[in-house]
Amino acid sequence: MQRLEGNPIDGRSNRFPSGAAALTDTLAAALPSGTLQLGTPVTAIRATPTA
Repeated sequence: MQRLEGNPIDGRSNRFPSGAAALTDTLAAALPSGTLQLGTPVTAIRATPTA
């Protein structure tokens, strides 16, 4: 992510130089195989402890 200075009224803004899809692509790539199910509604997101 790249932080850009804005004008004094708007303040700073954040940009994804590779596009916003880069965020979801990076997150999906970090998941174990079979974890991501496309075309399925999300009803909850929760963290589970690792062993």
